[in-house]
Amino acid sequence: MSAKVQRSRVYGIIAWSGGGTLQLRNVAKTQDVRPGDVVQTSEYSTMYPSGVRVGVVRNVRSAPADLFLAIDVAPGVDFDRLEEVFVIRHAPDSARLALEARPLQERTP
Repeated sequence: MSAKVQRSRVYGIIAWSGGGTLQLRNVAKTQDVRPGDVVQTSEYSTMYPSGVRVGVVRNVRSAPADLFLAIDVAPGVDFDRLEEVFVIRHAPDSARLALEARPLQERTP
């Protein structure tokens, strides 16, 4: 899922590999991400509306040989104790869908 850090507008991809922590991936080492930053869905997602809180940055690590930061995100909810959910029905922007459906030659001036 496409996500961004609310404070610094840094974009990345949210991934889950099991356990209670999410990862914000594909964030360059030069970007400004700190523990405590709120992570939310971004406007680049075609599945989720933008601005939905995903969680909070728990830890940011960087190894000298790596190009990207290793960012752990604590989910905004405890899924083990979740009792009620709201279903968000998101209708994609029809103008965006129409533009993406056009052949590339027609999109460029």
